[in-house]
Parts: sequence; C-alpha cells; structure tokens
Amino acid sequence: MLKVMQKLDKNFLRHCYMCVLALSSTIGFNVMRGMRETVIFQFGKNGAMYTPFFRIMSVLPISTLMFVYYLYVKRRFDTLTAYYAVVSPFLIYFVLFAVFSDPHAVATTQYSGWLQAWIQAYAPLELVAGAMVHWDKTIYYALCEIWGSFTLVILFWQIANETYTDDQAARLYPVFSMLGGAGIICSSIIIRYMGRHPNITVMATQLIVLLGLVNCWLVTKVWKACSEYRATKPKILIGLRRGIKLALTTPHILYLSLCIISFSILCNIYENAVRNIILQHFHSEQAVFSFWGGFYMGKGLLVISANILSKFLLRQFGWFYVAITTPIVSILSIHLALTVPSINVGYTLGHAHYLLPLFALLLQLNFAVKYAFFDPTKEMAYIPLSDEQKTYGKTIADGLGSRIGGISSGLIQTLAIFTASGNQFAQIAPYLLIACSLVSILWVWAMSNLSRSYTAMTTSQEAPALLLSPST
Repeated sequence: MLKVMQKLDKNFLRHCYMCVLALSSTIGFNVMRGMRETVIFQFGKNGAMYTPFFRIMSVLPISTLMFVYYLYVKRRFDTLTAYYAVVSPFLIYFVLFAVFSDPHAVATTQYSGWLQAWIQAYAPLELVAGAMVHWDKTIYYALCEIWGSFTLVILFWQIANETYTDDQAARLYPVFSMLGGAGIICSSIIIRYMGRHPNITVMATQLIVLLGLVNCWLVTKVWKACSEYRATKPKILIGLRRGIKLALTTPHILYLSLCIISFSILCNIYENAVRNIILQHFHSEQAVFSFWGGFYMGKGLLVISANILSKFLLRQFGWFYVAITTPIVSILSIHLALTVPSINVGYTLGHAHYLLPLFALLLQLNFAVKYAFFDPTKEMAYIPLSDEQKTYGKTIADGLGSRIGGISSGLIQTLAIFTASGNQFAQIAPYLLIACSLVSILWVWAMSNLSRSYTAMTTSQEAPALLLSPST
C-alpha cells in the first residue's frame, strides 16, 4: 500500500512539473516573440521590410545548425542532455546581447559612403546592408524566434512523448494545451508591464534566463521521475530520406503538408503586413512592446474560447466544416490586408490608427482558429493512417512543413522586394497579393483533396466493423 501511495505521489508530482513547464515554456515563447518586435522597431518605419532578409540570412542557417546539433546530441546522449545543450547557447547569447549591443535605432547615415551610394542607386540594398552591418541584431532576432520553436514546439513535446503512455497523453495533453492558452494571457500581462521599463532588453534577458533555469530544473525532475517507464519504451529512429519518400508517395500526407505550408506562408506575410502598420503608428519601443502585450491578451482569450467552441462544432458539423474554417479566415485576412495598400497607399499609411484594430483582431483570429480548429482536425487526419505512415507523416508534415512555410514566406517577400525595386511595404503589396492568391488556391485544393481522402479512409475502416456487428 505504501509503495502504491509513493508511486501515485511520484506521478502526481511529475504531472505538476509538466504543467508548470508547459506554462513557463509558453510564457518564454511569447516574451521572446515580443522581443523580436523591439529589434524590428530599431530598424525604423520600414522595419517590417527587413524580416524576410532576417529569415533567409539568419533564421534559416541558424535553425538548421541548431536542429542538426540537437539531433547529434540526442542520438549520442538523451533528451535531457539535449535540452541543456540547446538551451545554454541561447541564454549565453541573450546575456551577451543585453550587455554589449547598441540599443539605439539603426541609421543608414552611419554607413560608409560607397554603401550609401549603392543604396541610393538600388533601394532594396538598404535592407540587405542593414541585416549584414547590424549582424548582432539579426542574430538576436533569429534566436528570439527559434527559442520558442525549440523550447516549446520541439523539446517540451519531445519530453512529453517520451515520459507518457498513450492513455496518459490522451488525458493530459488537452490540459497542456489549455495551459498554453493561460500562458499566452500571463505573458501578455508580463509584456505590458515590461513595456513601461526604460530598458526592455535587460528586463527580458533577466526574465528569460530565470525561466530557462527553472525549465532546466523542471525537466530534470520530470526525467528522473519517469526513468522506469523510459527503460521499457522502444526508441524509434526516423530516416529523413525515407520519410520524404513516404510523404511524396502518400497523397494523404502530401495534402496535409501542403495545408501546413500554406497556412505558414499566409500567416507570416499577414503578420508582417500588420507589423508594418504598427511601426507606422507607434513611435517608441515601449509603445510597440505594450501593444504586443495587449495583443497576446486578446489572442489568449480567443484561443481558449475557440478551443471550447471547436469541440461543439466537431460534434455538430463534423470534420470538414471545422477544418475549412482556418483557410477561410486566413485567406480573407491576407487578401484584405494586401488589397488596401495595393489600391490606395496613402490611405494605408495615413489611417493606420483606424486599420490597426481590425487587422490585429484578424491576426488574433488567425492564431485562434489555427490552434483550436486547424490543429485538432490535423491530428484527426492522422488517425486513419498506418503506424508507419503516422510516424513518418508527422515528421515530414509537422516537422518540416512549418519550417518550409516560414522560409517560403521570406523568399516570396524577398522576391517581391527585388521585383518592385523598393523598400516600402506598399510597393511590394501588389506582388504579394498575386503570390498569396496562388498559395490560397493551392491550400483550398489541398484541403478539398484531404477531406475526400479522410472521408474515404474513415469510411473504409468503418465498413468492416459494420459487417461484423450483429444484426438488429
């Protein structure tokens, strides 16, 4: 009896540690996403135009190196060691950046004479030069974005998958998702408070170092508490080449991947359109940071509300009508945001105060329907697949799909900048509108085919059960 009670207490503590880890990881994710915006603000009113170059020149190579580094450490040691190995370089750079970086805004007049002459001859070179000259800010932007992807999306769920059985996951994963919504709300309060601080970078660094150390302690506690279960759980090593081949030869996985890529492209471009209006409207780093604090509050409330609503809609209307909601919201949002500057540039810049609440609300809605509608239906779409298809499919669709989408959004915006030969968002909006229209068509096509594939597979699995059931 005593051993049973000790085991129950041990499991209860492990669940508590994981709940706190989910909450703190979400807070860290959103705080560092907010810190991205302070970097963009330092590049001036056209700061949104720099983000595609940040993604290509910094986010892409650093995330690739970090992913290879993570896999190398994980294969040679274990997930706990990999967690420490991944988190430590981030925290070290955040501290170094807070101590040594120049917090002032970027000024092109500080560039050398020959570089200013090139910029005058071809405006887009200002964006490339800015990202290269201020490499410390470019790297900081990349690490702020990658921090959340690793600590929450990859490491947290990797630890959860290695420490919980399928039955435990079915009970606890919805709790972690709800805590994620609560974490967004908590982070919004923290961000709004930080927005009143004269040096946001120093305060954010203190917070993220504290969260990083707490997370390492929590992960250690969880890891030690489930050593017996991990010893009995087989390791599955996934070959990337085999996974890509399976994804390309399995239409169902290919449609899923295209849906994830399409959402990532449209959402990233739409977020940049909203960011452009924010930079036109606010005139201080503190004001920008406070705005994002309020944004995350609304985002968290919408995510929690949408999670409750999605369960009702799934029961009442079924898979397709819930799944199609995200493409509808995303496609309408991006076309509205790009059509306005394409038609009337002066209205967009001169009336940013009136446009910003609408576009910010639509961005919050995009994230809410993604988390509450798109993600659950995406997970349901894996159910009819075989075990091998599920394993490789999730690796390709979820693991690579969002990264391909993020980099593709950067490439699309970069091509639009060089095609328009401009450094203003309104100049590239018509080109982005054409590209996003094509991506929207691809998404609708993929979603329609995914719906037909899902219906056919679930129907074929239900048919044998009906034949074997006793007649009434």
